[in-house]
Amino acid sequence: MRLRWLTLFPLFVAATCTADKSARPLCDPGTEIFCRCRGGTAGTKLCNEAGDSFADCRLLDGECTEIPDSSTSVDTATGAGGNSATSGAGGAPVCSHDLCEAGDALAFGCDPCTIDLCTAVDPFCCDKLQSQKGTWDAMCIGEAMKICGLTCDTTASTASSSTASSSSGGPECFGSEFLIPNDLVISEYMNDSSAIADTQGEWFEIYNTQKECINLQGIVIASANDSKPHVIAASVIVPPKSYAILCKDKATMAAIGIPCAYAFGGAINLGNSSDTIELKAGDTVIDAVAYTSTFIHPVGASRSLNPQKIDGMLNDSELNWCVSTSFMVGVSGDRGTPTKPNDPCN
Repeated sequence: MRLRWLTLFPLFVAATCTADKSARPLCDPGTEIFCRCRGGTAGTKLCNEAGDSFADCRLLDGECTEIPDSSTSVDTATGAGGNSATSGAGGAPVCSHDLCEAGDALAFGCDPCTIDLCTAVDPFCCDKLQSQKGTWDAMCIGEAMKICGLTCDTTASTASSSTASSSSGGPECFGSEFLIPNDLVISEYMNDSSAIADTQGEWFEIYNTQKECINLQGIVIASANDSKPHVIAASVIVPPKSYAILCKDKATMAAIGIPCAYAFGGAINLGNSSDTIELKAGDTVIDAVAYTSTFIHPVGASRSLNPQKIDGMLNDSELNWCVSTSFMVGVSGDRGTPTKPNDPCN
């Protein structure tokens, strides 16, 4: 998956947007960023040790052909080979709509942010390869906010508002339409409880890796053990740098002193021996974890991600998981650390 980008370059203030003008390195060495494969599928690529370039774009099951690919020549200085643009004074391209609004692909260079974003991260947003029929979609808006330090006007009556608020008028948070891989990381799961029946005792934990709160409304939960994914319909706020539990039954969890942020009930049933847990926002996989009984198959204990490896790429390997050793409060026999830092993996 990937970490949020640091701000790269200055951005002039648009009509409904403001920007952080401080210049930063291209990327943090060893971190993952978003890339878009041909056809629009989300992938990730690794920032190299120098922090000035990236490895090839890849999906969960291997490398993909990134937009643009190496066989395509794109003039990044002028955007030649990309979308046509309306010219302003001096022939400079003009943005056909605000960066906070979804719509047609923006003209490359119509705003400093399009140069940063469409050159290094997501040419799809500027349709620099016309065959991709790119658009400035919700993902582009989210990327612009993260890469360019853009803050979209949340009071504007547009479908591309940058944040989602809780139904109770709570904090404004990143909504599901703007989430990207690694924003949420699956960090622990109880797939075979003992002291409590599986029909009530199954749960999994997610971690918000970001500095902003995230609203889970609209997130899709999928399990390979179930034929139909489940959509979180309610507003569920996960504070920044915090854990949240998604569970079978809120009342059961509350009875043992564990707060459950959202109950998926019988819609999701975690397989005892093997399964895949997936979190999606639209077509974008935010995080996914697959497990089998071949490596570890605890009964009455959660599988816990190494606390030194809370990352959406690192949790793809079962080698980074272990069996929880701490006993859960209020439960006789079952072990796990829901909503708390995970036990070390020895």
